[in-house]
Amino acid sequence: MRRRIASSFCGVLLFATFALAQAPSSAPATKPAGTPAAFSLAISPVKAEVQVGEPKLITLVGTNLLSVNLLWLVDKGSDPICRDYHFLLLKDGHEVETTKLHRRLTGRTRPGDGEPVLMRSSFGVLQPPGKMFEYTVDLNDLYTITEPGIYTAVISRYDDASKSTVRSNEVTFAVVKRKLPTNQHF
Repeated sequence: MRRRIASSFCGVLLFATFALAQAPSSAPATKPAGTPAAFSLAISPVKAEVQVGEPKLITLVGTNLLSVNLLWLVDKGSDPICRDYHFLLLKDGHEVETTKLHRRLTGRTRPGDGEPVLMRSSFGVLQPPGKMFEYTVDLNDLYTITEPGIYTAVISRYDDASKSTVRSNEVTFAVVKRKLPTNQHF
């Protein structure tokens, strides 16, 4: 009996050593001293300037910073990227108007939005050290971007290993008025 318990404990310890899991959370952004994050996030705009009405695409790259495999949890539902990460888009220092989808995913619903989207089950993917993924996200799915101006975006995700929220770099892009086609006379 004692041998079976010791064997089970070693198996759990070994699994925990090689498979750290992350999940979105509202946990505090402070991290214990000396506990590095298990991953990093980096974003970049696909275009530095876009017109009102065009897709506002950003690329999100995740990197496993550990020297061992990382168990990366992904939501099984539709829009897993939108569910697994926290998106923030600012214009003039204020969050841009969110879409119904964004409000339902974050639980900040308004009358008429419908019920919040509950987290469904997740599945884990073992990710080796280095680049884990690269996604392209259209911020129009999450925000109502109707005015010209300079916008700043940042994405974050909770890291269970360091008990902190990992933030991407901040990126800016310009939204300009829609250019009208010029009439060409021949």
